[in-house]
Amino acid sequence: MLEKDDWILVVAEVGSSDSVVSLVQQGDVDVVIGDPHQLATDVIGRVLAESSRVLVVSFTVDERHLMQAIASGCSGYADQRELRRGDLPRLVRLAANGHRFLSDSAFEMLRRYLRRSAAVKNGGDFDLPAGRALSKREREVFGHLIRGRTNKQIAQRLGVTDHTVKTQVNRIYEKLEVRNRLDLLTLAIERGWIGDHGRRRRPGLRGELLIHGYFARRDDEEGLCQGRSASMLVVTAGTGR
Repeated sequence: MLEKDDWILVVAEVGSSDSVVSLVQQGDVDVVIGDPHQLATDVIGRVLAESSRVLVVSFTVDERHLMQAIASGCSGYADQRELRRGDLPRLVRLAANGHRFLSDSAFEMLRRYLRRSAAVKNGGDFDLPAGRALSKREREVFGHLIRGRTNKQIAQRLGVTDHTVKTQVNRIYEKLEVRNRLDLLTLAIERGWIGDHGRRRRPGLRGELLIHGYFARRDDEEGLCQGRSASMLVVTAGTGR
């Protein structure tokens, strides 16, 4: 696809982070293209330090990888499934010319990330639509949920009925766009919300067991992903559009 573009020259196709950094350090590289498993935070930083740009192209959009790539300074993040003929050369030229962009699914992921964070942290400051931010009572329930407490335990602590707690839990799920406690706990620990609610680590807490189990599974999945045979493209690009 890129080889047919008159404005773009594919300098090399490499299979390791060290190789791509070495090539970039030799100069005359405008854009590095790779997937998020190859272009980790430190790799993006080393590429940017040499005044080259980074374009992340992924088969799926993962929130953690997306936010790390954005925070690291990548020029673009695209879901490969959304790319049509001619899109990749155009995105390479945009990156080479200093522009930044997100594909539709990446933008939607970022929007959800910001909306969830605003709902928990300080929704009023983000001017969220009515009803999106957690209410004072929902924030109390949220604090108990991420400590691994059951609906019955929460009800006893708050002096309300189990039914009332269940209703508030469902509202929290809806506002934070999660399906269950596992999703909520995972979201909370990834965003750093656990510390915000003064959670103490104690052995035997059900929430901790769920969180640890989830991350163990995800680490295994990432190991499989990192083991795949893949390559990164190192290119130079003209200013044509």
